Amino acid sequence: MIIIVGLRRLGIKAGNSKFIAFLDDDDIMPVQRLQIGRTYLEQHQNIGVVAGNYLTFNEDGNRKVVQKQRFYAAEEVRAILPFVNIIPNGSTLIRRKIIEDNHIFFHEEYGIEDYHFYAEISRFTDINVLSDVLLEHRVMKTQYSSVCVNAEQRFQKRQEAFDKVHKLLIQNITDRCHSQDMKIYTRFMQENIKEIELKELFRLYFAMQRIKKAVKRKGNADYNLFYKESDAAIKRSVKAFVHL
Repeated sequence: MIIIVGLRRLGIKAGNSKFIAFLDDDDIMPVQRLQIGRTYLEQHQNIGVVAGNYLTFNEDGNRKVVQKQRFYAAEEVRAILPFVNIIPNGSTLIRRKIIEDNHIFFHEEYGIEDYHFYAEISRFTDINVLSDVLLEHRVMKTQYSSVCVNAEQRFQKRQEAFDKVHKLLIQNITDRCHSQDMKIYTRFMQENIKEIELKELFRLYFAMQRIKKAVKRKGNADYNLFYKESDAAIKRSVKAFVHL
């Protein structure tokens, strides 16, 4: 993954085009992807990044469209990103100026480089996600992200990377989140969360209520959608507790 991150950084610095697009070597780019992205950005000068839906396919040839066939506006993207990454890296088209002016590059983050990259970009510009399928993503049993999740020796570092990204995403939409609430939120956003205590669930519930109020007061994210996603995160934590 260090090699991939390095090549992406090199490609950004070496290029001189107005727009930047990425594609991993095991994925497939639909023929209309770049045209759809360029047309959209040219028609929406206030948008810095446009992404799309995507489908997955595996070694057996099974294909599945991942996201709902819907459009995500910028404030919806900001409301959802703290809970799940809905921006497929291989579907995006990005204005080079956004990256260069704000010194945004990929970093080695134990399999969540893309998540961190777009979390940083969302601080400086609007991101829209179209319903068009703009990426065909190959899923293999041995790919890096799957292996990393199951590798105990890398698990802690990956969690620390997730914590950093989640904090950044909450800070993108409110500056009124108490540090203790942030700590509770990041704890329950971890992968494969373990050893949950009942009192922690109560702390999570009240912490998320306070964060939701902070987001609503700030007014720079889709509050209703953030409310829905935060409730879904609480439900996932309750299920994890019940199955322990």
